[in-house]
Amino acid sequence: MLLAISGIFFVFILVIGATYLYWAPQWREAEALARRLAQTSTASAAQMEIPVVQQQVLSHIPWFDAALRRIPFVLRLDRLREQAGNQTPIGIWLLVGGMCAVLGFWLVSQIGRLPWWGALVCGSGGFSLPFLYLSHLKHDRLRRFHEQFPEALGMLIRSIQAGHSLIIGMQLVSEEFPDPLGPEFRRTVEHITKGGLPFDEAMKALSDRLDSLDLKYFVIATIIQRESGGNLTEVLEKLEGLIRQRFELQDRVKALSAEGKLSAIVLFALPFVIVLALMVLNPGYLSVLFETETGRWLIGVGLSMMIIGGFITKRMIAIRV
Repeated sequence: MLLAISGIFFVFILVIGATYLYWAPQWREAEALARRLAQTSTASAAQMEIPVVQQQVLSHIPWFDAALRRIPFVLRLDRLREQAGNQTPIGIWLLVGGMCAVLGFWLVSQIGRLPWWGALVCGSGGFSLPFLYLSHLKHDRLRRFHEQFPEALGMLIRSIQAGHSLIIGMQLVSEEFPDPLGPEFRRTVEHITKGGLPFDEAMKALSDRLDSLDLKYFVIATIIQRESGGNLTEVLEKLEGLIRQRFELQDRVKALSAEGKLSAIVLFALPFVIVLALMVLNPGYLSVLFETETGRWLIGVGLSMMIIGGFITKRMIAIRV
């Protein structure tokens, strides 16, 4: 019964994926034609560009895109995809996650012979794999942005001191820095200068796309200075110094917590290493643990306690600066 359900769901996802691969080029061509027609119309640049900034394409399948927009959880996943710098629509990631969930559910239910709830948990874990990968991309992209941001602030300060406006300074920064800082600043400048988006909205959109606390401080400082006036150069110099000092403190914290992280890795890897060694040295010794119902329950309880312990340990050794 479980095999039949998983097979039907797997075929359903394959059909949707094949439909997308077949029709997506035509939909993209239609969208490109619509954009070209919009550019030749009498609508203003602001009316053309603002919807592009505020509304992302979740799927190139119209009915699927409309359905996904009604689900808040999908919108949060799309925000994660955008922060990761990935251009693939979130609908494709959902299809990949569904296929991973069905595959994990089937493998565990048929090969591992765990109860239905265990197979369901493994299927849920399979569904989360693509989004864990997106989360990894997001953190890696954010790390590279934090490495670039102090230098970009220094360049922006020198540009303003030379007599350029903030927008021109951001454009110069976008031309000198690689991804992610350069393209994101360039996108913001284009939204302001070509798209007609208000400065405040464009800067807030930049902050949402990167989800950086340092960038939020920069956005707030520029918005306040634009509304009330003041010495922007002095504010940015203080922000640059604060960011560099925080990086120094973070390096010290990493050095002090390195021993705790290594101890946690050893403690959590030790049970798996022991089980693997016993299966190699004496294969029949652990057979009762995998073949009996009580043994499977003990495995589930043990893994659950390890996950909870890992979460608590991570909270203990992760110090936010």
